[in-house]
Amino acid sequence: MATLKAITGLIDENGNDTYIDRTQCHRDRPMEVLCLGPGRTGTDSMRVALKILGFDDCYHGYSGVAENPPDNYMWNRAMDYKLLGKGTFGKQEWDQLLGHCRAVSDLPCVLFSKELIETYPEAKVILTYPPKGFDRWHESCCNTIVALRDDITRDAWGLVNHESKLTRDTFFRSFDAFWRGDFKKHAREVFDDHVAEIKALVPPEQLFEYDVTQGWEPLCEFLNVPLPEEEFPSGNDP
Repeated sequence: MATLKAITGLIDENGNDTYIDRTQCHRDRPMEVLCLGPGRTGTDSMRVALKILGFDDCYHGYSGVAENPPDNYMWNRAMDYKLLGKGTFGKQEWDQLLGHCRAVSDLPCVLFSKELIETYPEAKVILTYPPKGFDRWHESCCNTIVALRDDITRDAWGLVNHESKLTRDTFFRSFDAFWRGDFKKHAREVFDDHVAEIKALVPPEQLFEYDVTQGWEPLCEFLNVPLPEEEFPSGNDP
C-alpha cells in the first residue's frame, strides 16, 4: 500500500508515515479525558496540554483525520449512523477508531459528545469556554473556520490530492452537522444547547468547566496529576 507521505505529503509528529486501518485496531489504553468544548475555545492548547500531562494520544480536530487519512472513512460511517440512521456505530467501533487515545478534543469528536460520554462513562469531561467571550470567539470563527468552509476553491483540492479533499470534506461535514447547517445563524443557540446537554449527561464531580487562560493549576487539580515544569501551551485558538 502506498504510504501516507507518498499520497498526501503528510507525516505524523514523529516523522513517521501513518496509514492505519482503524477497523483492524482495538483499545490499548483507557479513555480518560473527553474535552468537549467547541472549536477555537482552546481545544488546540488542550490537546498539547493533555499530552504533556501524559494523556497520550489526544485526538484533535482536523489534525486527527489529517494525520491518518483512513480515519475519514470511519468518521463518515459514524456520521451516517448519527445523522442518517445508516449502519451501526457502537463501542466496538469507537474503540477501533479512538483506541490509541486517552483523550479527545474538538470536532469531529465533539459532534459525538453524547455517544462518547455514554461509551466512556468513567472518563472525566472538560468543557472549554472562549477565553475572550462569545462575541470575540464568534468573530474569530467566522474569520477562520467559516471562511475556509466557504472558500470556493475547496472543491479544487480533489484535483490535486484526493486524501486532502476527503479530510477537509469530512471535517466540514462534522462542522455543518454540529452547527445545524449555519454557524453564523445558530452559533449561540447551539453553544448554549451543547453546554446544557453536557451538564445534563455528566455528574458534577466528573465535569470541569475551564478557560485555558487559567493555566495548569486548576486543570491538574481536576485531573489529579502533578504540575508540569513547562509553560501552559498556546495553540491556534483566539
